[in-house]
Amino acid sequence: MYIDTNPKKQKKIPGPKLIDPGNPIIFLMTLAVLSCP
Repeated sequence: MYIDTNPKKQKKIPGPKLIDPGNPIIFLMTLAVLSCP
């Protein structure tokens, strides 16, 4: 039986892929978009 021990997959929470703390670039872009009026 294959057990995936990849910590990134274990910490992954369900939700929009755009709002992914694991991806700093997308995270910063999202912050910039939300900060714009």
